[in-house]
Amino acid sequence: MSLFLLSSKVKFAAPVSGDVAPLTEDLLTQLGLYQEAEGFAIKPQTADVYSPVKGKVTSLFPTKHAIGLQAGELKILIFMGIDTAKLNGLPFKINVEVGDDVTPQTKLATMDLNQISEAEKDTTTTVLIFNSASAVDEFKLSTTGQVKQGTTVAKAVEH
Repeated sequence: MSLFLLSSKVKFAAPVSGDVAPLTEDLLTQLGLYQEAEGFAIKPQTADVYSPVKGKVTSLFPTKHAIGLQAGELKILIFMGIDTAKLNGLPFKINVEVGDDVTPQTKLATMDLNQISEAEKDTTTTVLIFNSASAVDEFKLSTTGQVKQGTTVAKAVEH
């Protein structure tokens, strides 16, 4: 008798329209993350932020700058801007609650890009799998450059 373990693939859609790029060590440090993480960054051209995956909302930060999701075993954080926690939620309107089921058609939040820029903060939105070391066999960013919201930009293969 043989056992076959089936791994599942999770597709990631662009949460906003904009310019997609791979994560860099510098960007992770700016986000306060000092461990390796899989994911991608996107410089937004649109203010509405949609779920990058089919999953469930697991956390909403009090400062409204980040939203936690779970897709299968993957624990995902979406950061709206860099160093925007200091803005105390002012440029963000959250449209979901913890426990909500989401898809790439679900609007999670709206950012006021002008307010973020006027506060001299970076509007770059990041999608991170923060448990990638224990949950991901392979992560592949399949496109970079300009994309429209909802376009599949990456895939992860779970353990």
